[in-house]
Amino acid sequence: MSERKAVITYTEYQEEHSLPAFWKELLDRARVELSHAYAPYSGFRVAAALKLANGVILAGTNQENAAFPSGLCAERTLLFHALSSYPNVPIEGMAIVVSREGTLAAPCGACRQVMADIEVNRQGGFPIMFPGGGNKWLTFQKPSDLLPLVFTL
Repeated sequence: MSERKAVITYTEYQEEHSLPAFWKELLDRARVELSHAYAPYSGFRVAAALKLANGVILAGTNQENAAFPSGLCAERTLLFHALSSYPNVPIEGMAIVVSREGTLAAPCGACRQVMADIEVNRQGGFPIMFPGGGNKWLTFQKPSDLLPLVFTL
């Protein structure tokens, strides 16, 4: 038997005003889309925006459904749209915002798996930013940093 250690590295920004312009642009777009989230059951609205290598910025929101678990998270709504519409264009980065300010809002496990699958099997990694609680913003360089033991076939 041998013990192993998984280390997760990320960047923490203490205030939004200190973010690079790339991230500010994506956060602004995600915030515009936040009102399009459909969350009548949880009341927790989520929006995500990503930038493609061709300069296109896309956004998506969570969409709940009375027939749980038929809803879909903002991250997967956005990623599936991007991959369907721009299958060969790499993702340069994704930013996530939520309706509850000051909340740590990391992507759920299913979203992490979809992101990591894109990294491993399709386009390679891309950075992800989300609220870290308080005024903090957390940035991970690639999806596998969020899910180091990604499921693969």
